[in-house]
Amino acid sequence: MSTLRHIMQVLHRVIGVIAGILLTIWFISGLVLIYKPFPAATEKEQIAHSAMLDPSDLQPMDSVWQISTGLSGKVQAAWMVNEFGRNTWHIKSEDREIKRISSGDISTEAVTAEDCDFVARQWCDAPVVRIDTLQRRDQWTMYTRYLNNLPMLLYRFGDKSKTWVYVDSKTAQVVQQSTRAERLWSWFGSIPHKFYFRPLREHTQTWISVLSICAALAALDILLGFVLGVRLLVIRRRRTGRWGSPYRRKSYYWHHVLGLIFGIFLFAWAFSGAVALQKIPDWVVGGKNSMHISADKIYGRSFHLADYRLDYRDLFIHYNNIKRIDWLHVAEIPFYKITTADSTYFVDASAVEKPKPLNISKQQWTKVVKRIHGTDVPISVKLLEDYDRYYLSAFGALPLPVYRFEVEDGNGSLYYFNPANGDYRYLDQKRKVKRWIFSELHFLQYKLLIKYPAVWAIVIWFLVLGCIVASLTGVWLSFVYLKRSVKKYRKKK
Repeated sequence: MSTLRHIMQVLHRVIGVIAGILLTIWFISGLVLIYKPFPAATEKEQIAHSAMLDPSDLQPMDSVWQISTGLSGKVQAAWMVNEFGRNTWHIKSEDREIKRISSGDISTEAVTAEDCDFVARQWCDAPVVRIDTLQRRDQWTMYTRYLNNLPMLLYRFGDKSKTWVYVDSKTAQVVQQSTRAERLWSWFGSIPHKFYFRPLREHTQTWISVLSICAALAALDILLGFVLGVRLLVIRRRRTGRWGSPYRRKSYYWHHVLGLIFGIFLFAWAFSGAVALQKIPDWVVGGKNSMHISADKIYGRSFHLADYRLDYRDLFIHYNNIKRIDWLHVAEIPFYKITTADSTYFVDASAVEKPKPLNISKQQWTKVVKRIHGTDVPISVKLLEDYDRYYLSAFGALPLPVYRFEVEDGNGSLYYFNPANGDYRYLDQKRKVKRWIFSELHFLQYKLLIKYPAVWAIVIWFLVLGCIVASLTGVWLSFVYLKRSVKKYRKKK
């Protein structure tokens, strides 16, 4: 037993140097990350910097849809935006996309440098200081999705914010943007917290392995320390009849006390970080395979443009400053998503009369679920007017009410459907376990805390600061131990 204890102590002290430093970095950067996320060209920013559609230049629906006959497959998506000062319709099938401009012609011209310049300048009105052509991803475009955007044009503007805008040279679409402040904060937040270092992050599997192994080592070190700490507590209780730390030196005393108080939270954060990017094994959920519920299964793979009985041109009578119109469908209901300068509307397109808000009924959603799982599978439905364990978010209020569908398929299938916009969320048993481990343990997304954001913030700050002090005292003690061990080794020689 003494040999096992000695091994545990040595491992805790040796691993503690690296683990303590990593944990300190993760906790400090985690606090920054809560308030300063990694730069992104968000949908909201895309809309803010896009031009409004010209209501005086609207083609009849029939003439626009005629171009869909040039597609090899069924229509899967259609939308309308203002590109380079012209209303432009996009109609897309499984393997091809056709654009029609306001003149009525099908656009076949390749994107030019002038087109990219025009789009980039919509994001910043300051002079362009420099334009770079990127043949590979850089620090701010590390995700795999950016591979499809190469080569990219990087526009560096001379404004006070030092804005950078990345444009796909093939499509003239802005795919990323950042300011100097966002880039600076990222070096204290996202980059150290998630190991977003370009040479590592661009190799996805290696990045996942390194991050998971480091977090697992930290979790192991915390677990060893907690077990040793509880053992010392029990021994003192047996010998003196009192609870408390046996240490007199302040550094040892505080590390012991803080480790006992915050050890569970330290382990929870390290463990959840270690498994965050890993797949949940089948044995965890009783051997059940995770179901893949794609958007195609919910919405269907294609739709018929003739189902849109409400003429899109009538939308301009009822809504002002329209920037984009999407032709969408769900539960056999065609609808428009109308994006204006300051809001988003969802309109039922099956009605010929004036636009009415989309409202997908429980019966219509039930048809969708039964189409996926079969008509004989028991289903329970509830209109959710308050958040529950799996419909909860710490970073923005989710819309209510929603329909919650629980399917007794042996896989724990759970759906949340929004009747007002057609959005959905799906969880099976594996996704629920993932949420328990990551969303709850890592983000503390518990209903009681999320309902009161100020309380959630206070709890986070208190726990993180306590964990930082516990980690720093551990680093110091591990450093002292290693220094002492090196001296002993040299004396023996």
